[in-house]
Amino acid sequence: MVTAFYGDVKDVALIHVAAVLDLEINNARLQSWGHSAHWNEILAILRRLRPEKKFVDDYPNPYHLKVVLDQTGSVALLKKWSNIPDRKGWTSLEDSIFENITNPYLEG
Repeated sequence: MVTAFYGDVKDVALIHVAAVLDLEINNARLQSWGHSAHWNEILAILRRLRPEKKFVDDYPNPYHLKVVLDQTGSVALLKKWSNIPDRKGWTSLEDSIFENITNPYLEG
């Protein structure tokens, strides 16, 4: 399967910590799936960010999983507990990939 849901690790960690510390959260079931993503989207971002690298070809017949669930509680915690001013919600797929591939530990 080449389609899945992704969540930035910092977003998920923040929700976990906020759920423990926030006195308004009481036995809530907080969904932290982020966004639906297909590997072709990830490959396109990687190609744009690292044009000098060669990546595998796109997968044929891309599709997205269609799941509807309420993530308003999780997004509200992200906004409330984040130190990012005017945060709109989940970290975008592109921002998450960029942050992960510009890690100094990955530099040659």
